[in-house]
Amino acid sequence: MAGSSQAEVLKAEGNALFVQNDFSGAYKKYTAAIKLDNQNAILYCNRAACSFGLNRWGLDSFPCSVSLYSTPH
Repeated sequence: MAGSSQAEVLKAEGNALFVQNDFSGAYKKYTAAIKLDNQNAILYCNRAACSFGLNRWGLDSFPCSVSLYSTPH
């Protein structure tokens, strides 16, 4: 549970960087959060959005898709 709450802190930090168009910094925060909570599909999607912002098309689209399909709806 502690890893999940720390992942949420990192996600919030990533979100703050993302809105400032610091896609590289946000990418690093989301990656760190994924290491703590690899079941959170939103983290993968946020990181994929950073890849698009960095013009690295498709780099994270597969992990994002897999996490969305494996998340209960």
